[in-house]
Amino acid sequence: MNKSIFLILFLLIYSKFLFSQEYYSGKNALKTTFLSFATGSAKITYERSIFHNQSIEITGGYIGVGFDGQHNHPRGGLFRYAHKFILNYNPQYPLDGIYFKPEIALSSFNYNIQEINLLDELERINSTMGTLLACFGYQWGKKAFTFDSFIGIGGALGSECDTNYQHGFILWDFFDRYSKYVSLTFGMKLGVNFGK
Repeated sequence: MNKSIFLILFLLIYSKFLFSQEYYSGKNALKTTFLSFATGSAKITYERSIFHNQSIEITGGYIGVGFDGQHNHPRGGLFRYAHKFILNYNPQYPLDGIYFKPEIALSSFNYNIQEINLLDELERINSTMGTLLACFGYQWGKKAFTFDSFIGIGGALGSECDTNYQHGFILWDFFDRYSKYVSLTFGMKLGVNFGK
């Protein structure tokens, strides 16, 4: 039910801006991290061009929607804030180009964990993590559509999830080394440009 409501809402908003004539030089974007459904969350991002070559991004999300690959039934929320610096700025297309963005990301959710001693009993565990990320990416935003892809690394604090996936970022677990203090992120967002 939640997935259907989210999809219908996104399509209604998208169709409004698609048939509007204001979107070609838009300073605003409404985007979704469409692959997040495959990892158990739904995210919506609003971006606004605020200065000559800068914009801000605010992302909110619900954890517990989409495919639950870990089968641990997470429930919670997430928030992200980024200040984006567009490196090859073109005033005709204010949300288009290669960029650098420092980003703060927070996630808080609870999930099922199976007790080792009691094989049939499940316990709900809480995870709350925050991270400060340095991200690089490219956003194409010259027409009604916008496509944004990014990758980043940063430092993290909090109580981690035992799967290392914090719904929006992961904790370092590579090359036989684990650190709950190093976070990584990557993603793709698809959306619409609008407004002056």
